[in-house]
Amino acid sequence: MTRPYRASLASDLTKKPCKCGGTMGEIIGYDECSNGKIVPIRRGWYCVECREWEKAILREMTVEDIYLDHLEV
Repeated sequence: MTRPYRASLASDLTKKPCKCGGTMGEIIGYDECSNGKIVPIRRGWYCVECREWEKAILREMTVEDIYLDHLEV
């Protein structure tokens, strides 16, 4: 038996299970703050297999610092 998505929500938002049985990958965009700084923001998740899109809401939009180490913004 697999763990429900809700149980793993706090640990990893880079991917999530899709209704089709595939895996949805995160889509990251960028916003510009009023001070001119560019910051990454999670827009949602996309499943390549069935082309399903799920929009990120509230705290899901925050990109954690651990994922920013490799970015040169």
